[in-house]
Amino acid sequence: MTPDVETLDRLADIYGVPISVFFTKNKKGVTTRAERRSDGVKRSVIMLLGVALVWYTAIVLFSIFSRYQIERGWMSIIWAIPTSFLVLVLFNIKWGFRLLNVVFISILSWTTILALYLQLLDLNLFLLFPAGAPIQAVIILSYFIRPQNKDE
Repeated sequence: MTPDVETLDRLADIYGVPISVFFTKNKKGVTTRAERRSDGVKRSVIMLLGVALVWYTAIVLFSIFSRYQIERGWMSIIWAIPTSFLVLVLFNIKWGFRLLNVVFISILSWTTILALYLQLLDLNLFLLFPAGAPIQAVIILSYFIRPQNKDE
C-alpha cells in the first residue's frame, strides 16, 4: 500500500522537507556500505599522517640534537612513542571504537611512564612503574562503566 499525495504532503510538512525527499534513493544522512568503508580508509590515512608527522618531528629534533652534540638527544625519539599514541587517542575519540581507545590509552600511559623514567634516569624513579597499575585499572574500568555505543 502506497500513501496518497495528501499523506505525503502532510508528512513533508511535519518533517519540514520537500515531497521529493520521499522519492530519492539516497537521502542526505544515509550512507552506503561503500561510503562508510571509504570514510574509514580516509580516517585511517589521516591518523597515520598525524603519527608520521610526530615521527618526522622527532627525527628532525634528533638530527639537530646530534649535530650540536646535545646530551640525551635520543629522548626525542623516545618521546615520539607516547606522542604518537596521544595523536591516535585524539583521532580515535572522534572517529573510532571505544575498545581500541582503551588499548591506545593504555599504551599511552605506559609509554609516558617509560619516557619519564628514561628522561629522569639520574633520579632512579623506578616507582613510577608500580604507579601505572592503578592507572591501568582505571582505564580498564572506565570502559565497563560508560554505556556502550551501538556501533561496537
